[in-house]
Amino acid sequence: MLYADLGTRGAERPPTTEELLGELLRMLGIPGDQLPAHRIGLTALLRTELVRQGERRGAVLVVLDNASDDTPLAACLPPEGTHRLLVTSRMPLEAPGTAALRLAPLSAEDARTVLGSPGTVPDAELDEVARLCGRLPLALSVAAARLREDQEAGAGLLLAALRTESARLAELGLEAAFDVSYHALPPADARLFRLLGLHPGTFLDAASAAALSGRPESETGPALRRLRRSHLLEPGDAHGRVRFHDLTRLYARERLADEPEPERRAALDRFLTHCAQRVAGADDEWLGQERRMLASAVDAAVDAGLYERVEPLAAPLAGFLVRQARIVEALRLLREMVIAAQWRGDLVREADLFLAMGRQYAALDDDERSWVCLRVYDRFQTRRGGDRHLRP
Repeated sequence: MLYADLGTRGAERPPTTEELLGELLRMLGIPGDQLPAHRIGLTALLRTELVRQGERRGAVLVVLDNASDDTPLAACLPPEGTHRLLVTSRMPLEAPGTAALRLAPLSAEDARTVLGSPGTVPDAELDEVARLCGRLPLALSVAAARLREDQEAGAGLLLAALRTESARLAELGLEAAFDVSYHALPPADARLFRLLGLHPGTFLDAASAAALSGRPESETGPALRRLRRSHLLEPGDAHGRVRFHDLTRLYARERLADEPEPERRAALDRFLTHCAQRVAGADDEWLGQERRMLASAVDAAVDAGLYERVEPLAAPLAGFLVRQARIVEALRLLREMVIAAQWRGDLVREADLFLAMGRQYAALDDDERSWVCLRVYDRFQTRRGGDRHLRP
């Protein structure tokens, strides 16, 4: 087998055709000082040597790992007959005489097989390792090596590292593989990809991408398709939306560091405004489908200090959650709306929100919290000079 890794080199550029052919020929035992100087001669010599190798020892598998669209596949194709060329890439490649096979994440059973299942590691822990690896073969291979190294400790040390999102990619050594796809993107697509890391939901559509990037929807739709072809996004649903793999989402969030903080904040603000426009007048079916994404968007608004975006998002969603008897979820939103009201200095709204919280705690038979909220509301009423006081 002849193997060349084209994606994890220290060089800033991929090898030229001449460099790659020379490397393969040296693997076949041709001294460097005997290599032709030009591509045509190198190509001819490679094919000649492969024929000789086939006559002496049998078939040769040529593996080009982490190839890019600049990789000279045609020059590396073995002569017809015995030998084979296998190319791995995170982007679509086209070359005459080749067939493409898209590899999806492994099944849970196959992932456990790759991990190897040392007897000291419970199946539940192996399954968690596989899940945190996204069941990607490369990540699973790294994890399997770690498990073999730490047999006495079991999976504890590895799981402790993988459970920390900020350390997961480094632990699995995946940045270099994702870098191949990311750095091949046009600048506008690379910017869109990293800004998509701000999206809190599962599915991504052109309208949300337009809001995040500030680009027209007519541009972001094709850009999402290009990101999908580069395997940085995956097919999403029947509506044409796309989604992140768990590990590429982490990578996009890491790449957010390439975007200036004011740009990140402006992108999030545009996205929250877009969500508020979608929520206004939305029916219960849509709110039910998107409730987790919208709740996460409210969290993001509070975390970023974009308090003016909280109420337009949270109020319709909280009303829906109360109608659906999802009281715990509604109370979380009501608490965040209180924070936003306090930031605005809106005492009237803050009082009304404590009243609403008191009623919802009462619906949960949580009399203690209900009492506290209604007492706060009562104090607000007293400060306003009103003569109406609620008594729990």
